[in-house]
Amino acid sequence: MSAINRDLKLSYLSRQLASPDTQRKTANWDVWCCADSIYNHHYDREVSFLVQAGAAVIQLSTGESVDVAPGDFVTIQPGVSGQWHISAPLENRFCYHDGFDIANRRQPTSLPEGQSHGE
Repeated sequence: MSAINRDLKLSYLSRQLASPDTQRKTANWDVWCCADSIYNHHYDREVSFLVQAGAAVIQLSTGESVDVAPGDFVTIQPGVSGQWHISAPLENRFCYHDGFDIANRRQPTSLPEGQSHGE
């Protein structure tokens, strides 16, 4: 049996089924749970999340509606607002992209003499 295609690519949102590698990489992300039937949020930073449990439809300020279900990996760009219509209590692992610890600790790489990063 083939997997259901969950791929969705918009300029301000993407959704796809999380690969085993993505699931592993998100294992230590913060967890957000919500059992409210409606939740409103304005995204002022880029965020990615992996749906662990539950189901919802996000009504975006752009007019589109996007459903999310367990296994979905979603990234939302800043500037979008959404009203979540939650049909089953949600549990998501999430990370704001400006909060990636590894990026904050990354040091510039030294190159051999005579080479530049533009080469």
